[in-house]
Amino acid sequence: MIACKAFRSALVLLIWIWQVKS
Repeated sequence: MIACKAFRSALVLLIWIWQVKS
């Protein structure tokens, strides 16, 4: 499903940003 893929991408992006900020 496209929605599932989009949600996963958003989650990965969020974790990546969180890692960069900390």
